Amino acid sequence: MTTGVGDRRATDGHPPRADQLRGATARAVKTFRREHRLNADGVAGPATWQRLLTAG
Repeated sequence: MTTGVGDRRATDGHPPRADQLRGATARAVKTFRREHRLNADGVAGPATWQRLLTAG
């Protein structure tokens, strides 16, 4: 995953909303979510982070 998502989450304590993700980051989140059977809405929320941390 790109550094921007992690940086944003770390600085404000909340996952970014879908409209805050742009370009390659939004595409990466959507692809990751689709590949991990999550709704490919582009939101890097709690479900995404749990899968990221356990995906290894």
